[in-house]
Order: sequence, then C-alpha cells, then structure tokens
Amino acid sequence: LPSIAELAENSSDRRTTVSACELLHAVVLHYIATNAANADQGESSSAIYSQLFPVLLRLSVDGETVARNLFEPLMRQLITWFTDPGRDKQGGINEMLDTVANGVCHQTNSTLREASAEKFALLLKWSLKQYGGRRQRDDLGSPTALTIDGLFKKIFHMATHPDPYKRIGSSLAFRQLANEMTNSGSCTATVLEEYLFQFLDNFLTGLRLSEKDPEALEAASLAAKSIRYCV
Repeated sequence: LPSIAELAENSSDRRTTVSACELLHAVVLHYIATNAANADQGESSSAIYSQLFPVLLRLSVDGETVARNLFEPLMRQLITWFTDPGRDKQGGINEMLDTVANGVCHQTNSTLREASAEKFALLLKWSLKQYGGRRQRDDLGSPTALTIDGLFKKIFHMATHPDPYKRIGSSLAFRQLANEMTNSGSCTATVLEEYLFQFLDNFLTGLRLSEKDPEALEAASLAAKSIRYCV
C-alpha cells in the first residue's frame, strides 16, 4: 500500500500515476468493505487509516484530474461512512478528524487548506445527521465515534495555538462550519448557539496571539472575521 500511494502521488510518468490512483482507490474500497465485516479490528485499522487518509486527502486536491475525480468523492463518502454510529468499533473517524485538522493548517498548500476546511463542515453535517442531533452519547449510553464536542474542541485548540498556521486553520474551519450551521436546520442552529461564546472566547485569545505574527500571514484578520461572525 505505501508503494502504491507513493506512485500515485509522486510518479513522474502520468500513465503510472493514473494506474496507481485507480489501484489505490480499489484497494481502499476493498479494505473498508472487508473491515466492515470484522468490526473488532478497529485498533489495527486505526493505524492504517492514520497513514492512509492524509494521502487520500492530498490526492483529492492533486493537479492530476484523474486523482481528483477519484479521491475527492471518496473523501466525502468516507466521512459519511465513518460518522455512522453503527461503525464505532471499526476505527477511522478520529483519524479522519486528525487528517483534516492537519490539512487545514498546511503552511504552503492553500488548496489543501480550503478542502480540509470543507471536510470539517462535512464531519459536522454528517455527525449531526447520523446521530440525529445526539452530541454526546448514544441511546445505550456508550460514547459515540465523533462527538460534536470533540470536533469543536479540535478547533478551539487550534484557535489558541502558538503556531499561526494552526490559528489560520481554525478560522478557515470555523468559516465552513458556520456556513453549514446557518444553512442547515434548527438542530444545527441550536448547536451553533450552544457553542457560540466558546468560539468567541477562543478566537479573542487567538487574536491577541496574532498581534506578534507577520502581517502577511493574515492570521489576525481571519481571527477578526471569525469574531465578527460570532457577535
């Protein structure tokens, strides 16, 4: 699998790249389908997903058209798949969240940052939809695969991080989350209201931290936009 991924991302020969992308796409689908029948393999699968998902995310914004056409829809499908509460034991959802959190903070790839921010919004959308608005625990009292608290706390952590690119990523993710929450139903709007003051507090902290950043990074202006949205 690492060799296929390496060829898909870095081969200088287009035919090799396309073939590797198609093979990688098929292998991923086969692995996930096989893993679905073996729910107890969640721990071992998580290690694989932590290596695999960043590759799939990068390929979803790759300059090669075939790669984008294969992996951008696949990323959306995987988010829908892993936010399903029936797949808690399969692993994957936390690795997906870590992947998009790292992608939205990328220092040089703005396309990857924007795509990762969109995936944050998809994680919120499908977490709410799959869990029917239950944000903490399922009906049996066991922890859900991805709580809304967990998703938002990831953004709060980035918003107050010393690294300016983390703070930039938090603002980009919040913009997409806010769009999703305001354009969705009443349940989603209620979630926004519940966490609004926490977002405001963390972005105010991030704005203070951004005073020492190079102006060209625009971390301060992005934090200010997030604050204006909150108020």
